[in-house]
Amino acid sequence: MQIAAALVTISIGSIALFKGCKKDAIVDLAGKWIITSNVQSASDEKNIGDEYVYEVYVVDTESKLSGIGEQTKYNKSEAKSHFKVVVDHITMVDDTIRVVYTVGGSRDFRGDMKLLRSEGNDRKLVGTFRQTTEDIAGSCVVVID
Repeated sequence: MQIAAALVTISIGSIALFKGCKKDAIVDLAGKWIITSNVQSASDEKNIGDEYVYEVYVVDTESKLSGIGEQTKYNKSEAKSHFKVVVDHITMVDDTIRVVYTVGGSRDFRGDMKLLRSEGNDRKLVGTFRQTTEDIAGSCVVVID
């Protein structure tokens, strides 16, 4: 009976520790994000090869990570329109970080990034993105300042 009680206690403690580690892993994503997205597929081929750069400030609120920022560059030049970017939420499943966001311009569109931490650099994330505008998708890199 004492062994069973000890195993239950250890199991509960391990689960609590694991959940705490996952929360800490997400929390350390807060900061200024420089997001560089390179379009590799699109419904309109003229968008393939485009590069978008956004600066987003991600903060840790009581229950989630969220953020706000703007587009700063388009194809390596200063962006003509500094479209607002809102990070709706960030989740982490296993090692994959999922970011759901909205970009507002003449019309709002939704986006989704799936990211992994770069080996040897916890403040760099690499992965893919997809946006509803022109059905663009491609690779992205996030550097957290």
